[in-house]
Amino acid sequence: MNLTNKIIILSFFLFFLFNGLTFLNIIPEKFVTDNFFYSLSNVLAGNVYVIITALFMHGSFTHLISNAMMLYIVGNALEEIGGSKKFAIVFFCGGAASFILSSPSYAVNDLLVGNSGAIFTVMAVVALVNPLSYKKSRVYKIVFGSGSEIVSQVSKEVFDKKNFLLNVFIFIMIQFTAIMLYTTIVSDESVGHLGHFVGFLIGVVFGIAWSEKLQGIVRGTGKNVLIMFFLVLFLAYGSYILFHIVNPTSNNFIDDFLSSFNINLFSSETVKCNNYCLDNNYDYGVVDEGICSCMINQSFEENLG
Repeated sequence: MNLTNKIIILSFFLFFLFNGLTFLNIIPEKFVTDNFFYSLSNVLAGNVYVIITALFMHGSFTHLISNAMMLYIVGNALEEIGGSKKFAIVFFCGGAASFILSSPSYAVNDLLVGNSGAIFTVMAVVALVNPLSYKKSRVYKIVFGSGSEIVSQVSKEVFDKKNFLLNVFIFIMIQFTAIMLYTTIVSDESVGHLGHFVGFLIGVVFGIAWSEKLQGIVRGTGKNVLIMFFLVLFLAYGSYILFHIVNPTSNNFIDDFLSSFNINLFSSETVKCNNYCLDNNYDYGVVDEGICSCMINQSFEENLG
């Protein structure tokens, strides 16, 4: 049994195990959320391992089923291309990074679970390394049959750059359609939709580094420039989220620029509340039990008279 299927089985096992134990009051729900779910407060409390354990936890059965179906298709495709070792690197690096890099868009105690960020990392790698490989998967053959001419195109010795890039583009469009459907179906608050985007970008870096066909298109300097571009992008993004960690109630020029297009990258309730209060000439906003309260800093002068 390959690693993809083991991860899926383990995810189902843990979902029913912990839901059963909490339903029977054998263990409190807080024990599960504190020790297995990802949140910035859990990490700061010393439970750094939740970056990994949260990949196997899910907020609802719909969330679990959606992830399992997507992972089964793209996970098996990547393992057939590069083996279990490369799949493990992509899956765990992408999943952990998507949790960490999307943390500032949530409150410190907000819980994040699921391996969807890791899945989108895997999807990006498959798209760039071999966009037709998913057509060789068992799932695709069961649904569409194995006689399609497009399947044999994967193993052709003669490589057509235009066809390859077209297939990459089509596959990425299919992925983003899947992201939109996934976001619509899975509306659980514990699902980090920003993490999907982060995971996809991480997968692009892996895909550029590992794709032999892309190396043929952008040899030498071109490939290095692409890799450096995405590394700089991650560095800029890292600096941006660090600003929000240090100054959670402040905006910088990037926020102001995005807001001019009605884009709120950090869309947690805390940030939304704070931005609303700032727009209405208050000093900051506080969310308590789902209610936004606008506050004013008051300075008191000692009365010596």
